[in-house]
Amino acid sequence: MDKKRRPLRLVKKRQTAEHCTSRGYCLLSALDPGHAELLNAIIRTRGPFRAGDRIYRHGEPFDTLYSVQTGSLKTEMATREGRAQVSGFYFAGELLGTDAIGARTYPSDAVVLEQTWLCAIPARQFLDLCAGNPALQEQLLGRMGDRIRADEYGWMLNRNERAEQRLMIFLHDLYQRRVVRTGRRTTVVELTMRKEDIANYLGLTPESLSRTLRKLQEAGIIDSRLRAIELLDLDALSAADET
Repeated sequence: MDKKRRPLRLVKKRQTAEHCTSRGYCLLSALDPGHAELLNAIIRTRGPFRAGDRIYRHGEPFDTLYSVQTGSLKTEMATREGRAQVSGFYFAGELLGTDAIGARTYPSDAVVLEQTWLCAIPARQFLDLCAGNPALQEQLLGRMGDRIRADEYGWMLNRNERAEQRLMIFLHDLYQRRVVRTGRRTTVVELTMRKEDIANYLGLTPESLSRTLRKLQEAGIIDSRLRAIELLDLDALSAADET
């Protein structure tokens, strides 16, 4: 049974670029001090949220964008059969809710995966600021482009018949997104989501995912651990992503 949506707790201390864990990828980072102050004035930090909390639900009125300050979330939609289909994952520095811009409602549920803090940005005020600020417009369009590419990734993963290919593309995408957010090129990818969620996202059964992880480990491409995966052969993962 779905957990009830928790009230979004407001922390009075405002979020600033200095406190953001991914400040190099933060919306504020590309702005001059004057415009950064205008945006910072409407941002509110909300949290902490626990695993399973829902930030918004499918069909609820769209009124807020969320930047992930720390932690991670997934989005999911209901299939025609009523099953939950994972549609994406979001990590620190990434913007949640851009797929609702131009619509009046959120198209999915946003579900917390671990203890998470968010920067809540009122959508109307944010879009008004974008109208007069080319740098902020560029940031927003870039994030919307990221979302479109992520959706295309999901479509491509579910069209590919080979489970190994799907998983390798997914792992390489997680690695690349972390490099963009943090600049760090460490090859250990922490798994904040359950492996059942990964299987759901990739269109695999949990059993098939486990077999595929073993195959890639035996091939020397990854080292699968309980809550992390070490990427041993980035060239192989990159090649899979380019095919």
